Amino acid sequence: MDSPGAVASSHPLDGIKRVSVTRYLELLRRKGEWILRRKPEPVDAFEIELRAGDTAFIPEIGATIRIARHAAPGTRHSFQLPNNSDPRFTIRNRRHGDRFQPLGMPKEKKLKDFLIDRKIPSEFRDRIPLVLWGGKIVLLAGVEISEAFKVSEGGEVYEVAIEEKNQKGVQREADRQADR
Repeated sequence: MDSPGAVASSHPLDGIKRVSVTRYLELLRRKGEWILRRKPEPVDAFEIELRAGDTAFIPEIGATIRIARHAAPGTRHSFQLPNNSDPRFTIRNRRHGDRFQPLGMPKEKKLKDFLIDRKIPSEFRDRIPLVLWGGKIVLLAGVEISEAFKVSEGGEVYEVAIEEKNQKGVQREADRQADR
């Protein structure tokens, strides 16, 4: 029996963050509020090759990505390659075991841990295009640049732009997270 001054236990749903209601609906708890929503559809793996100056549509996420050479230094989505480098990139979504060195960090970090630390919702994580050069992650489009490719003295500067077909999701969510 509880003592007279004991506090009643919390509600059984307090420890739950997500509950399937039907095949297509789920109940989600964020910041103490419950949200009933349609379950996000999983994103298929995608991988494309892209050269600087080219544009490609990625149907899996409904977005167009463009990499431009000679971007203005200091823009949020700009990065730098060594002089006379082949500007051929791989654009793909995350894979198990991906690692990269976020801007300002002294060493690499698991991509999964970085996305969790940035509080990017799990349903958006596979939708974020990664830009790779020489097998290394240069940037998470709209989210973060790698320390190894930050703009500094010398080298060629590039910029990544993403335009979404439906204007919601990847870029807008990443921008909201970065602005916090």
